[in-house]
Amino acid sequence: MLRVGHSLLRKKALSLEDLKSQKIVLLTNGCETVIAPLLEAAGCRAEFVRNHLAMTALNMVREGIGVAIAPRSYLADIDMLDLRCRAFEPMLKWDL
Repeated sequence: MLRVGHSLLRKKALSLEDLKSQKIVLLTNGCETVIAPLLEAAGCRAEFVRNHLAMTALNMVREGIGVAIAPRSYLADIDMLDLRCRAFEPMLKWDL
């Protein structure tokens, strides 16, 4: 997830390469154990901000602290007025 105005929103899809210089708000409720190794394997040396509450993590994105990676299922009941999503190419797949 990206906040409105983020420079990566110009892209239709993101790659792990795009995240190399980004601060990443990483949910530690199961996503971290899957996403962190994917990022590290791709050579991402992004700075991680770990948080276990989805709403707090999204508020951190809203405040410009970083970007977040989350499954689509997390977005069902989220107010996305000032947030935007971009898919990954190739698509990231994982089982929780």
